[in-house]
Amino acid sequence: ISTYKSRENVAFYVFNFLKPDNPLYNHVESCKNIDHDITFAKKTIDIVENLKHIYAEVERRGNEDYDGEMKDIYIFIYAMELGQAFRPNRDGRVKPSEAMQLLSNILREGPLVHIHTILQIDNCRSVSQTCGDGFVNYFNYRIVLQMDPKSSRMIGCDASNLYNSQKQWTKYCGYYVDVKNDKQSKFRTYSLIK
Repeated sequence: ISTYKSRENVAFYVFNFLKPDNPLYNHVESCKNIDHDITFAKKTIDIVENLKHIYAEVERRGNEDYDGEMKDIYIFIYAMELGQAFRPNRDGRVKPSEAMQLLSNILREGPLVHIHTILQIDNCRSVSQTCGDGFVNYFNYRIVLQMDPKSSRMIGCDASNLYNSQKQWTKYCGYYVDVKNDKQSKFRTYSLIK
């Protein structure tokens, strides 16, 4: 967010469900001090309203008569597995929440009209429990760090063997996957700077 140069041509939505003891929490919260068009939401009612607003913009831009400026919109969702708004409704049968239905529509139609989503979730099991099995197919670009063997469902290879206790630096290894171009790269990240 802070590196985006043109403030007038971008809007950010941040749904942060990280717990305060998570090292990333303060980094995300510090974005509130950046001079950009940033909307933070945590309560279900606020998230649903924001997603309705974003989806209305998707539909407006998708109209073939639309010739207005397409301001970039980014949705950041941190620790989605902890977000009550995205949990499925369980009234005898499991069905997606209103927020999840809206987000699915935005993920499907938004990228073509400059609306992008960056999602952080803790593991493959959480993706299928919170979002459903097909949800990951909406994401062309995926980054996976050390995960259990089920990670192959998400990236097409086993990410359970990235960490080698003999080589501490491997703690920060991961896979970057570009699904659209069928490319997979192993990479090394670095710990957060304090």
